[in-house]
Amino acid sequence: MKTKTIFAKAAPAAMLAVVLAGVEPASAQFQWFQVAAPPATKPRARAHHGMVYDPGRDVDLLHGGVSSSVAEGDTWAWDGQNWVRLSQQGPTTFGFAFAFDSDRAVAVLHGGLGNGSPRPTLGATWEWDGQLWRKVSDGAGPGLRAGSAMAYDPKRKRVLLHGGALDLAGNTILADTWAWDGTAWVEIPDTNGPARAQHAMAYDARRQAMVLFGGFDVLGSGPVDTWEFDGSQWRQAATDGPPGARQFPILAYDPFRHAILLFGGGEYPPYGGPAYKYFNDVWEWNGEGWSEVPVEGTRPTPVIAGAGAYDPRRGRLVRFGGVTDFPNRITADETWEYGLLPLQVSGIERQGEVFEIRWTGGAPLYQLQCRSSLSEGEWQDVREPTDQLNMTVQPDGTASFFRVLGLSGNTP
Repeated sequence: MKTKTIFAKAAPAAMLAVVLAGVEPASAQFQWFQVAAPPATKPRARAHHGMVYDPGRDVDLLHGGVSSSVAEGDTWAWDGQNWVRLSQQGPTTFGFAFAFDSDRAVAVLHGGLGNGSPRPTLGATWEWDGQLWRKVSDGAGPGLRAGSAMAYDPKRKRVLLHGGALDLAGNTILADTWAWDGTAWVEIPDTNGPARAQHAMAYDARRQAMVLFGGFDVLGSGPVDTWEFDGSQWRQAATDGPPGARQFPILAYDPFRHAILLFGGGEYPPYGGPAYKYFNDVWEWNGEGWSEVPVEGTRPTPVIAGAGAYDPRRGRLVRFGGVTDFPNRITADETWEYGLLPLQVSGIERQGEVFEIRWTGGAPLYQLQCRSSLSEGEWQDVREPTDQLNMTVQPDGTASFFRVLGLSGNTP
């Protein structure tokens, strides 16, 4: 947990310190934050790339995609402040499936499309161990496909892949489900899953279910239904949801709100036509239904085929790139983060013998704590938790240090 320390004179013989830690609450105001990065030190504008969160290294990984009609093979890491290029020697592909195996500490990539005319559909499986890419399966298992959805199931310790198509245009939509344990692909039979491509999946850790949304089906339509997988069977969990069907949406699990987040995507059909609609709204799935999240302030440009990953260390959904104008082949190179307004001290005011500490951001409940040393001793609660954004304190004439904590979650 990151902290911010602000000092203010409390009395002639005392010093008042407010140490502020971040929160992620049960209900709060959420906002998008655009992060500035020099063009020379960030990925090129691209679409159909992949992003996952690496918990062991505390970074969001970005790989591949298509930039100026060329498939990329570079790998980048985002640490919350900077992009760092880790490799230029990875699989050259876009429209692939991507997930992070947190038990084996590797990113897993399958399929996609390569360079050439016509675009070749790929069927290899690769793994990234933090330093090198290694091809671990050459065409076995799911085989040739693009536009598949993939996520990691920590309960069963396997990467799950669903659906896709033989090309990005959506020819031959697939409905099969496969599991990768780090050694071999195994098809899970008779799962009754939907035929779907250009969709997304995320694992709900609280409910121990894989959640699927978006894409299009064999009829050429874009269903708005939601599906869940319990490890052996798919079931249709809802028949309606966020409007627009959503090709290539971003789906991620927020462990603090215990909800699946959905951002963006494009309305189907027709892909890229003059009336095509791009989205920049945010929705949550709680296992029973979808609800749109009110978002304060500026939002990112609506995109399709962007990529994102949820960083639980900082309580932020990180998003990069995507298509903003398909007919004119315009892609984005912006980095955005979605989360709570940062919790920070907004003022410290002396009122006679007491000081009023005020803060903004975060959300209730808050707990004010104190101790006599900034670096040593146990923190002691000051009164009960509060849903207010201020509290008065009275220093006892010695050095007193205070901090405000959010009681659930964590943001910068």
